[in-house]
Amino acid sequence: MLILKPLLMGTCKFDSTLSEILSLNKLPAAVKDDCRNDPKAGRSILVLIARQKTPEKMTALYTKYKESGLTRGEITKKTAKPKPADAPIDLTFVDQFYDAG
Repeated sequence: MLILKPLLMGTCKFDSTLSEILSLNKLPAAVKDDCRNDPKAGRSILVLIARQKTPEKMTALYTKYKESGLTRGEITKKTAKPKPADAPIDLTFVDQFYDAG
């Protein structure tokens, strides 16, 4: 965040907003060009797309968004990492507190 401080001076944007805007630079050129020609995609949707790990995944998700008209919530559901199954929690370390007394 230290790098962003000079950019924030003189603006009324929060650190997170500026970080999101800068993250759009990661979008593949084809996606950027399409957005320039048809600027219907909102910034919040493009930020979600830019969070993908590879340019191929970004392009695929953007294509799905354009073809299907996905909402921000639908994109979030598609890109959400699956939660781990309920694994048993090892609490054996707690016993040390009861044995000490």
